[in-house]
Amino acid sequence: MLKPVFVHQFNTNIGQISLYFNERKLIFLDLDGTCLNQMHRYFKKNWGGYLIVEKSEDNYFGVAEKQVTDYLNGVSQNIDIPYEIHTSPFRQKIYDFLRGTKYGEVLSYGDVATHIGSRAYRAVGTTVANNPLPLVIPCHRVVSSDGGIGGFSMGEGLKTKIALMKIEGMDVDRFTK
Repeated sequence: MLKPVFVHQFNTNIGQISLYFNERKLIFLDLDGTCLNQMHRYFKKNWGGYLIVEKSEDNYFGVAEKQVTDYLNGVSQNIDIPYEIHTSPFRQKIYDFLRGTKYGEVLSYGDVATHIGSRAYRAVGTTVANNPLPLVIPCHRVVSSDGGIGGFSMGEGLKTKIALMKIEGMDVDRFTK
């Protein structure tokens, strides 16, 4: 039996956003159509058979769109959409920690590893790069331990990461020199 995955797409100041939901929880957020391969692997691993269903009339999707749009326009500092994530306990620790970071806070991969009681900063980097819910789990707040901006695997890469950091008022120049 194929499980329905509902998609709601809309345009923002950083490109098109696609929100993927199961019954009533966000399960994947795609920035500008760049995460489709990652999304399909994630869905196949966690749900087996699934069917993408376009559905935009439901008020729930409108509420989620407003939260994302308000965040990207600097109106709100938080996206509080109910979500469901399937991952390992190690990765869950990382995502939970990132979810609790403050708006505008910058941490290194090493800082995140230390906060979760690990020294595996490279594993933190891999986990951040595979985040199925960017913005909701604000992985753009994580930078390299050497003072550089680090990477970003979504949207237009570093251009998107820099835009998100600027929305939060971060001093991006200190990381991009």
